[in-house]
Amino acid sequence: MNAKNLHGLIAAPFTPMTVKGEINPEPIRKYARHLIVNKVAGAFVCGTTGEGISMTTGERNTILNEWITHSGNELKIIAHVGGNSLPQSMELAAFAEKQGAYAIASFAPSFFKPGTARELVSFLAPVAAAAPDTPFYFYHFPSLTGVNIPVINFLEEADGKIPTLAGVKYTHFDLYDMQQCMAYGNGQFEILHGYDEVLLGGLALGLGERGVGHRRQSEHGPDRAGGDGQSPHPGRGRLSAHPHGLQ
Repeated sequence: MNAKNLHGLIAAPFTPMTVKGEINPEPIRKYARHLIVNKVAGAFVCGTTGEGISMTTGERNTILNEWITHSGNELKIIAHVGGNSLPQSMELAAFAEKQGAYAIASFAPSFFKPGTARELVSFLAPVAAAAPDTPFYFYHFPSLTGVNIPVINFLEEADGKIPTLAGVKYTHFDLYDMQQCMAYGNGQFEILHGYDEVLLGGLALGLGERGVGHRRQSEHGPDRAGGDGQSPHPGRGRLSAHPHGLQ
């Protein structure tokens, strides 16, 4: 594993879908080029905005492969592989490594929730191990997963048990916990800022240039593609086939 520090904005892209709710990989080529032209450093694929949790394993793999294919080694592709099924997450992680993803990430399972840092590590360790040569990031998003174990406790428990652990995508407003994570091990792990609303607070703590962005809520109100919005519609949150107005 050759993890390097991330710098700049890591976009959280939409997953393009048809009006029938089927994935539509075709716009990803232009989407990736749009990010590259605008000097975005990477893409966090099939995360919250990308609706990975609502997609099948095959759909997630297809979308990830498209992003890797069209990144041209100019975007660092982080594959979100989290979910409630451990075997599925391990399969997604192994596929991501095989296709050459820069890193993988996973949030906590959200139905049978871990109650302690040890339980959280016991779920995530096999996921990371399925991609033994790829950096792993824990995706901390308690407002959606319902799992709000202090991340500093997770880092202390995971240190040495998840050899590929590179850091955390921190999507929460607990700046005290965030600061403890930044200081742990003299800055041993990368803490990627993922919560737009407290970005200034994170910068004040010294997070610097690293961040993973979520889109703002649209003028039509929050939906599942937003940073931590909830969908007003049942089932998968359907998105335009041309995200961000790309034609």
